[in-house]
Amino acid sequence: MFRCFNLYRFLELEPQTRAIFNYDVEKDNNATAANDMTSKMMIDMIDFAVSLLGPDLELIEEGLVALGRRHKKYGLLTRHLFSMEHAVIYALEEMLGDCFTRQDRRAWETIFQMVIKAMAVGMGESLGPGH
Repeated sequence: MFRCFNLYRFLELEPQTRAIFNYDVEKDNNATAANDMTSKMMIDMIDFAVSLLGPDLELIEEGLVALGRRHKKYGLLTRHLFSMEHAVIYALEEMLGDCFTRQDRRAWETIFQMVIKAMAVGMGESLGPGH
């Protein structure tokens, strides 16, 4: 269910990416194999980043830079990463309700700042101050 919340929210925020994800709004309003696979890939990306958290941040950054390069080949932009952050936090808030605290939100925002910054390098984009 989290995967669907996350994907649908992302596609609401970035409708032009439907073509990248081969998502047809007329056909795919319900869970299908195609959008389930896309949702799984998005969650796997987040899981990858979180699983690497630890004392060796260089390893994380190298992997995320490479991930950014791959995402650029798909046609995604850094702004899409910010939308993904929003979609993930939205899905967590919707599913966890009051159990998702301000501290939890800040922790996820901190993780996404690191992820987006490293992926932006791989995408050949620079983030301005405040990101």
